[in-house]
Amino acid sequence: MQFYLHQRQVVGTREPRTCELRLRKGDGTSFDARLECRMRGDEESGVCSLRIAVSDITGTRQMEEALRRSHDELEQRVEERTGEWQAANERLHGEIAERQRTEEQLHVYQRELRSLAAALVLAEERERRRIATGLHDHIGQDLALIQLRLGALRATLSSSELVDEIDQVRQVVDQM
Repeated sequence: MQFYLHQRQVVGTREPRTCELRLRKGDGTSFDARLECRMRGDEESGVCSLRIAVSDITGTRQMEEALRRSHDELEQRVEERTGEWQAANERLHGEIAERQRTEEQLHVYQRELRSLAAALVLAEERERRRIATGLHDHIGQDLALIQLRLGALRATLSSSELVDEIDQVRQVVDQM
């Protein structure tokens, strides 16, 4: 039917046309064919003929089918790879986000640590001052008391040798 319609178009328009059909050989096997039809006519005699060139395109069709299958397989592989890359990309984005959160937390901890270190230094300085003040006040009072007692002791002594010794001790206490 398709050949008949194709033939009528060529005869009706007198323009060359091409169509592809599946034909059967005499042994019953079929093959893909390309038919190129053209009208030939002798204007003087008025005799027209339809010339048809038949080409076996089975190999071409098989190649096209193989190419289509290869293309489909390649498309499938591309889709699979794209999916894998997208998943890897998402994992990487997740890791980057996690590292950024960790880095931000690390910065927070560093600021807290610096603040604690500064507070510790300040507390140590206050404690040193407190200890120094306590030592100064306590030792100062004790030294003053020693001076008073040495002075009182010196006043009660009659031996010049002991008085000289007490004066030396009082000088050491004054230096302290």
